[in-house]
This record gives sequence, C-alpha cells and structure tokens, in this order.
Amino acid sequence: MGYVGGAGAYAKYVGGKGAYAKRGVTPGAGGSRAEEADAAEGGRYLMAKYPRPLACGKEETVNVRIGMEPGGDAATLLKHFEVPAEGAEVALQLLAEPGLELCGPISTQVLVTRKGNTPWMGFDVIARSEGTHRLWVTAIFKAEKIGTLQLALEAVAGDEQHSEKLEKAAISTDRAFDAHGGMLCVHYDRNHKRYSLSWYGPKVNLPDDSCETLDADSIFETIERSIAEIEGLVRDSYSVATPLMNRQMTGKGIALWNEIVPREIRAHYLAHHAAYQRIQIISSGDPVPWELLVPQDTAPGSAQSEPLGFWGDIAELRHWFPGTLPASRLDVRRAVVLTARDAPPLAEAEAKGVADLLGRAGVQVERVDDISALFEVLDAGETNLLHIACHGAHTVDSGDSFLKINNVPFRPNDLLPSRGRFSRTPLTVFLNACRTEVVRPSYLRLDGWAARFRDVGADVFIGTLWEVGDHAAKDFALAFYRELVRETGGLDSALKAGRHAARAVGNDPTWLAYSVYAGAYPKIRVPIPQPTEPTP
Repeated sequence: MGYVGGAGAYAKYVGGKGAYAKRGVTPGAGGSRAEEADAAEGGRYLMAKYPRPLACGKEETVNVRIGMEPGGDAATLLKHFEVPAEGAEVALQLLAEPGLELCGPISTQVLVTRKGNTPWMGFDVIARSEGTHRLWVTAIFKAEKIGTLQLALEAVAGDEQHSEKLEKAAISTDRAFDAHGGMLCVHYDRNHKRYSLSWYGPKVNLPDDSCETLDADSIFETIERSIAEIEGLVRDSYSVATPLMNRQMTGKGIALWNEIVPREIRAHYLAHHAAYQRIQIISSGDPVPWELLVPQDTAPGSAQSEPLGFWGDIAELRHWFPGTLPASRLDVRRAVVLTARDAPPLAEAEAKGVADLLGRAGVQVERVDDISALFEVLDAGETNLLHIACHGAHTVDSGDSFLKINNVPFRPNDLLPSRGRFSRTPLTVFLNACRTEVVRPSYLRLDGWAARFRDVGADVFIGTLWEVGDHAAKDFALAFYRELVRETGGLDSALKAGRHAARAVGNDPTWLAYSVYAGAYPKIRVPIPQPTEPTP
C-alpha cells in the first residue's frame, strides 16, 4: 500500500527556526544566511509527506524527495553540493524511534539532476504504539551528511483487524526512553562503509551539529586492535597485576572515546554527563564496544581532567534497533537453561546454580544439553527466559562469529527459522560464552547475535563482547540471577551485581565484556513463591 500527498497529508516538524517554521521548513545542517541565499539561487530541499494520522498496526507510507523548492508537509534546506551534468547520486536514510517500525529498506539512492525534483520515494512504516514517534530522514552525498529532516508522526489506535499485531507491544505502556537519559543514534552507510553519529537528549539535540562521518573500516580496525590488545592483559596465566591492567584498559578506553565519538558529542557529553545516567544506543549495524569507552576531556588547551570511568560502569547503557519497541515489563514463569554435554565443570556449575536460583523463586525450569533441544525450545515460543552457558567462540574472516555446542557450530543465522516465534511471549536471553583457558579473546560481533534473537522475538538480550573467563562468567551469572529473583531486584541492579562479582575475580577484564540490548529501563519480574502453611 502507499500514500502520496494530497488532501489530508500531515506532518509535524520538530524544531523549526524563524520564518521557516511557518511553512514546515527549517534550515538543514547549519542554516546560515549564506545557505538561505543559496536556496534562493537554486539550493535544494529535503522534504516529506505522510498520512494524517498514522493508524497503529497498519502499514503506512512516508514519501520523501529532494527538490528545488520546499514542498510536501515539511522540508529542510540541504547543504550545498555540486551536481554534475550527468546528475549526482544522493542516499536517503531513515532512522525511527522505537515504536515506529520500518517495514522495508531503510535507505535508497536517488538521482539529483541540475534542474527539477527527484521522484517521491516511499518508505513503509508501522506504528506499534499510540503517541508521537520521531523519524529522521538523512540525505548523504559522497558519505557526507548534507541534511537531516526530523519529523514527529502522530499515531492513534488502529482498526480492529490490526489489533492482534499490537498484542506484544501492549505488554507495557511505558515509553521506551527516559526523559532524563540520552540517545545515541548510529547511522551506517553500507554502500560507502561510513558511520555518522547523532546525539539526542533533554539538554540539547545535536543531529546536524555532530554530523562528522567516520570510516567503517577504520573503526573495525580500531576495535579489532583493542580486543587483540586485551589478549596481552590476560595471557601468561593472568600475570598482569590488577592495578596495571585497570590502567591499561582505561587508556584503551580513552583512545576509543577520542577515535570513535565525534568532537561535538564528546564536548556536549562531558559538559552534561551528570544528566545522562541512562544512555540508549540505536543502531542497525554497530560493532562498537561502547561499554569499553572512557570519556575524558583531552582537547588541546583544556584543563587537566580525570577519566570519568568506563561507560558501562558510569551509565546504564542499553542497545536497541531502529523501528522496534522493546517491552519494558517481562514476567518470567518458564525458563530454559542450556549447557553442552562437553561443557567444562565451571559452566556446568553455573547452569546448575542458575537453575536452582530460578527454581527456588518459583520459575518452572527445564535443563537441555544439545543444540537440537535448543531449536525445539525456540520453535515452540513458550519460554520466558533462555540462559545459554557455552564456550568455544570463534570469529571467521568475514567478521561473523559462531559458538560450539557439543562440537556443533551454532551461528546467528541458525535462529532465522524461528523468526517471530516469540511475537506474543516476552523473552529474555542471556548468552554467556566463556573460555576454558587463556586464549585469544575473539570479538563476537554481538550485534549479529542480538539482531537474530530480536528477530526471534527477544525483548532483552545479554551477551559478551568476547569469550570471558570461566570463573568470572560463573560469578557474574550467579550474582545476576541472585539479585534478579529478589523481590526488590530488577535488570539494572542485577547487572550491577553481576559486574561487581566479575570484577572481584581479579586480573580479568570480563566485567567489561557484558552488553545489554533492551529498552531504557525494562522490568523483569519473577514470581516470588508464597510461604506455605505447615501441614497439621
């Protein structure tokens, strides 16, 4: 289906400036007088139009194009770019706030000619909850962001026939994001292998001021180099003293912060970091180990400043994907714990301890020991919590990772046949991949595992960025669930307890390896059994 402008078209622009706002038009990146003059002499606009309003659960179409004059229902002036006689290819990318799902491709190429407008390009979306959902349309020319159009789409309750699609989203009426947190959006241009980052928060929005682009290959090399250097900290039977290891890890975190995060975002965060206790990272393809980054002011001429600490320690970091709404309340009544038959003793001890803790809390627990049983559980779509204690992570040249369960490879794409099986069942997944000896910590590219489990229907995914130490992995898991099953426990406090326990192991950076994909503050509830009356 589709919708192309005309009567009833509706758009609400967020953040218009001056006279532009009256027409739904705002300057793009910069908005200077020179750019306004450029527009009068043939500048180009990014514009959009879409239905009024969106119906929840119903597929609608947002139409976007680039033109010589502002049109549609909202528009933004683009930065000047040269258009040769044969035309210029410009990429259009969409990024949606959770709750607004992008149904098809999130990017396309349009040919901009010297005169005239491009055709309207349709992007299909589905609103998964009522209210206002932000949508960003970004124009990219030669891997440089030349403008972003930010829209706010209103969604109302849909027709009866669409209500079934909203069943899972209705698990919680909480917003996915906290007004006191920040949101880091990562745009990835696969064609040019370029990244750009934008920051949104209660203090200020920096969608265009922070439009510095980064080379993806350079980012991958930086990450792989950092993970490889971790090997030097854990080789020789953990011979590196803990204070020295912490100092070296901090140095790597500061270097990653300066190399990956654009200057404008670094400056804003350092000035307002106390306001950002929760940070949501939205990305559809992001291998960055954000938990390892250490914010510090290292700008030339700045006063001496202490590192703020690892981002994973000083803020509640959450990852998620554009266009989907993670549930923020999940009831755990059934759990499955998997440990391979060839698992080392500590992995078996971990699985037994996790099963005992959940069982005493009133959760129905099933133990499985092979990959076929795991696939049966995923196809059934009935459990609420899946804990996988495994070892033997491997990374191939393509960057994809896989695990071994009873010497059988287990890859993210093996989850595709179970896509959507948990569309109506809340699911939390904990993938705890440990190593049995001090070997090279392979980077697991956790974004692939998280994305595939999301496709299955997981609302929360917890995993490790590399193979972690088996002692620390066991201690993290047991501390995590011990806190989770407490009546006053929750995901945030459980993660803190797990990291504290893993850090106490000593010369092992395992506590930094855990990454969480979820909403900003999900609540995982387990049934607390009522005391039974004594038998007379």
